[in-house]
Amino acid sequence: MFMSAVAQRSGREVYPELAGARVVITGLTTAIGVDLALAFAERSARIVIQSPERSPEVTEVVAMVSKDASEFHHFGRPFGRQLSPVAFAQDAARLLGGVDVAINLMTITP
Repeated sequence: MFMSAVAQRSGREVYPELAGARVVITGLTTAIGVDLALAFAERSARIVIQSPERSPEVTEVVAMVSKDASEFHHFGRPFGRQLSPVAFAQDAARLLGGVDVAINLMTITP
């Protein structure tokens, strides 16, 4: 995808093509995805996040993302019987009126 910086605002580049983008991020934890979520939020994206981790650090990340995102929804429970990935994707698309970017974060161990 081609990205062009149009202007600089308070020391950071502004990408107008990301403003209002409908972004779904799954698997956000304190170990992975924090910078990614913050980067989309700083560019005024509309964000839905699923995080399997419940901790004070994740709560702080959620607060920081919600401050800058133009629209924000958070689901703070892991996928399982109560929250299936398919139902989550459908809910996220319904909330945002579609999805432009879908990011599934996961850790891989040996």
